[in-house]
Amino acid sequence: MPFWGWMIAAAVLAIAEMALPGTFFFLFLAAAAVLAGIASLLIPALAGQLAVFVAGAVVALLLAPKLARARGIHSSIARCRSSS
Repeated sequence: MPFWGWMIAAAVLAIAEMALPGTFFFLFLAAAAVLAGIASLLIPALAGQLAVFVAGAVVALLLAPKLARARGIHSSIARCRSSS
């Protein structure tokens, strides 16, 4: 996918984050899409770009509850991770 495709995906995910209050979920996927967009400049293969997106999303989602607790944000993602 070209760089601009990942940036559009990131923008759509960021808008979804703003439109859905209290989710604190799509923001991390948007960040992963930005990483994949940057990777698309270096990695022409879609499989490599998707690997960067998935890895970035997994790392971001694993760090999300810690970030939410540190910032005092009570979100659905923090509740899900703390109950398991």
